Amino acid sequence: MSHHGTMDAYSEDLRQKIVEAVQQRRMSKSEAARAFGVSRSSVKRYVKAVCEGRSLRPGKAPGKKPKLDQKAR
Repeated sequence: MSHHGTMDAYSEDLRQKIVEAVQQRRMSKSEAARAFGVSRSSVKRYVKAVCEGRSLRPGKAPGKKPKLDQKAR
């Protein structure tokens, strides 16, 4: 696993492990960030995505699709 300076190009597999560490092993977000070598904001974003039922798949940049469905009603 190499980091070529690409922001947030962590695999879906790694993201899943991070979320599991926080949700199932009761690891704090700071601990998880340190343990997996990612930023705390990444940990928060992955956990939030899972809580909202979104995919952890890397790719689409955040904030491109306006999420008006639930909130606009």
